[in-house]
Formats: sequence, structure tokens, C-alpha cells
Amino acid sequence: MHYFITSSKCSYITENSANHVIDYPNGVDKNYGGDEILELKKEFENKYSTTSLGVSRILTAFNYPVISSSIVDGHITNPKYYLILNEVEGQNELDKTYTLSSFPLSQSWEEGVGKKFDKPKVKQGVTWTDFNSGSSWSVTTGHNSESGSRTAGGGVWITGSGYEASQSFSNQSPDIEMDVTDIVNKQLGGSNQITNYGFITKFSGSIEDDGTQLDLKFFSNNTHTIYQPKLEVRWNDCSYPNPMITTLNYITMSGEVENHIFIKGLQKSYRE
Repeated sequence: MHYFITSSKCSYITENSANHVIDYPNGVDKNYGGDEILELKKEFENKYSTTSLGVSRILTAFNYPVISSSIVDGHITNPKYYLILNEVEGQNELDKTYTLSSFPLSQSWEEGVGKKFDKPKVKQGVTWTDFNSGSSWSVTTGHNSESGSRTAGGGVWITGSGYEASQSFSNQSPDIEMDVTDIVNKQLGGSNQITNYGFITKFSGSIEDDGTQLDLKFFSNNTHTIYQPKLEVRWNDCSYPNPMITTLNYITMSGEVENHIFIKGLQKSYRE
């Protein structure tokens, strides 16, 4: 079975090199919470440059009440969770090889209403330097948290075994379908429970700093399409044959028997 939770909030945050004189239309103190697009990119002075002037990171958050209650009621058993971000059509990154990582954020943040081309720029809400207007990201205690390897800010997240998810791409669509089961299980409860502040998604490790030029664009929850960020829940609710009914067998792909599949809940007719 599949169940989708759309994001409760999402945004992206951008870094600029403080030592560079070019005034890009983004910045460390600008909010993008109102944009229809989420950008995951690295900025360069020109297409020949191999020194990244700045990067961006994507923040998403999801609410879990329905999932929690369904697990308690036994309607969902042993689920897997996938972070889904759909690319904006027309990108030219199909010939690139890279890896993306997601971590659980360790501080709350505000989405804001800013957009990329706002003039003057909107600062209210999450930015590279602040998780909310005037409230700076800061490393917290209790978990292995970090603010990243670039300029100060850029989010604060938890690292370590079970707190990182990743997906690798090689000459393929940038659509993200990342297994974040370990992280969500910790956000839902258990002995290692963490507060659900959502996810931060970024280029993995040294990829964020290398000379590969990448500019990925995904639909945000402000899109007028059906492709807003989602958390997909998958679980197996198959009912196996009653052992007392000896005429039924498990499905086999051997080709030696004829399979008959019965769909649970299928009705004879449906209203238009």
C-alpha cells in the first residue's frame, strides 16, 4: 500500500561568498518560502569556473498524526518512508553524476513568504543565517549536530548512524525518491526519539565544494501542479492464503502454474 503526506512547509536557503563582489539576486539573508520552485544548486562566476561561490539547501517538513495513529491501530505495519521531490521539466542535468543527502533538522524554522526575484528582498522566515527573522542557527547539544562546512549558518542537523539518508544519480532524472525510513522512525518515537523539525537536503560531502556545476529545480508546495514535496509511506498489507484452503498457492514466477490475483476491496461497480 502507498500513502502520501504533502509537505506542511518547504523552502530553500542560499549562501553567497562574503569575499566576492558580484551581487547575486539571492543571499544569506533572503527568504524563498513563497517560491513555486525549490532550487538545489551551486553558483559559479561563469560556466568555465570551478570554484563555487555559494550553494543552496532545501528544507522540507511533514506532519505525522495520521501515520502515528494508523501504526498504533495496526492499519500500517513495518512501513518504509520515502522523501519525494519532483524535478521541474526541462532540466539539463541528465549527464551528471552526483549524490544527495538528507538529515533531520535539529531546530524549528519558519517557511516565510519571500521569492527569488523580490525587490526589495524579503528576509522574514528561514534564511541561510537565520531559522526565523533575527534568530540565528546555532549548534545544539545532545546530538552530533553541525552547521555545515561552508560559511556560518546553512541549517543545523543531526548526523551519525541512522540519521542520514542518501541517493546517488548517474545520467538520470533528478527526481528524488530517497529512503528516509531510519530518520522518520526516530521522529515518530522509540528509544532514540528526536523532535520532528523536518529534513534538510543537500549535495553530499565534498560534492558541495567541488567544481561540478549543478542546478536542480524541484516543485515546492506552492506549485499549481500535483508535484509538491511528499513523504511516501509504503507497507505490505497482503493477506496470504488460509492454510486450511489447500487449493490456493503462493504466487510463483516459475511459469509452471497459472497465477490468479485477487484485489482486496475490489467492488463490482463504481459511481462515476
